[in-house]
Amino acid sequence: AIEFIRANRQKPFFCYIPYNPPHSPFQVPDKHFEKYKTKGLDDKLACVYAMCENLDDNIGRLFSTLGNLNILDDTIIIFITDNGPNSKRYNGDMRGRKGSPHEGGTRVPCFIRWPEKIKAGTVVKQITSHIDILPTLKELTGAEKSETKPLDGKSLVPLLVGPFENWLDRKLYVNWKNRGGVRTQTHRLVVTPQETMLFNMVNDPSETFDISKEQP
Repeated sequence: AIEFIRANRQKPFFCYIPYNPPHSPFQVPDKHFEKYKTKGLDDKLACVYAMCENLDDNIGRLFSTLGNLNILDDTIIIFITDNGPNSKRYNGDMRGRKGSPHEGGTRVPCFIRWPEKIKAGTVVKQITSHIDILPTLKELTGAEKSETKPLDGKSLVPLLVGPFENWLDRKLYVNWKNRGGVRTQTHRLVVTPQETMLFNMVNDPSETFDISKEQP
């Protein structure tokens, strides 16, 4: 990726880097593993956290490359993950993990950096999804429209740079085999073969109280 960026630094480029960690196979440089193993963690968990630090190091190499080429502030950088953790570990007090339609299985971090257009410290509280990335990048870059099937996502430019107006509430759907969920700005509905649950995500972000019977 670094070599690709160097080779294309004089023109617009798109570089997608799908890192594997923290995921199986659980392998990481010894210097990172030993740091977390000495904290009393089992081998798998120590490797998970070590892989996260190794990931930080490599993202740092990318930032250094962009900085040395003097294109860091004119490059849109997006960091996003795919789903919740693949084992029982810290998950921000959210319910569920990978494979779960709960918040902990589907909510992920998304950071977008572009100092020339996006004000530092901007926080988007409206619910968004991976399907929004393509229309957002198309609008931010002014890329020519190409023929595609209708897009499910919507551009996040109004939320990132403004003007913020006429942003309508939406429903985001998730599905994993025979389990599904619907997320609105205020609630999450979870449906499994065994039960149907409803949670108020404003008052109960950890999904502790099922209110499906009280609010059918």
